Amino acid sequence: MTTTIAVTGAGIGGLTAAAALHRRGIDVHVYERATTLREEGVGMHLGPNATRLLHRMGLAERLAEVAVRPDALEIRAFPDGRTVARQEMGAAWEEEFGAPYLTVHRGDLYRVLRSLVPDHRVHTGRELTGYEEGARGVTLHFADGTLTRASALIGADGVHSLVRRRLAGDEPAVYSGDSALRGLVDAADVPELDPRLMYMYAGPTKLLLYPVNGGRAFTYVVVAPTPEGPAESWTSGA
Repeated sequence: MTTTIAVTGAGIGGLTAAAALHRRGIDVHVYERATTLREEGVGMHLGPNATRLLHRMGLAERLAEVAVRPDALEIRAFPDGRTVARQEMGAAWEEEFGAPYLTVHRGDLYRVLRSLVPDHRVHTGRELTGYEEGARGVTLHFADGTLTRASALIGADGVHSLVRRRLAGDEPAVYSGDSALRGLVDAADVPELDPRLMYMYAGPTKLLLYPVNGGRAFTYVVVAPTPEGPAESWTSGA
């Protein structure tokens, strides 16, 4: 009997799982509720535990083209920008942990992962509404009325995951009182900043900058106290 794995959610997590399974020759299919595939957002960090696995999947050269291995993190005072501490990273961390620490734009990573999963294994417009487990596997129910069967189901359907709620119950997130405001700036527009470094400005408001797009841009993240909004969102403005 052929083992078939269903993955709900074609985000970074879902595509990574699907790419790894497909690489092992396992019959895997991804079901995405959106009708088109795209990854929004700005930058993200890939620690050595993540890059080690991505390298095993054959992505070392592709990541080297789009990501950055920061040489160091500089911590600066928020009011005047003076450097108060510096943490070496780069080659030192790669030697210590056996794989590089990388910063990358989410869209770049998404495209790299998407290239590893054949088109016919990614199904869009398929919103999961429920599933049933049985002795011979799992049956998935979709909003368009269709069903599909698989040997196992991997839930990669986001922070409001239906799969997780079914397994662990409904546990709503507790608002921390802070929001992270994120964006991108061209490295050419901030020539005083080295695109091989990460920067953290410490003060009442916290600011983190790190290079993405092969060093052509910086992602900035401002963490500040804000009133609780009506809903979580990666794209809403303050």
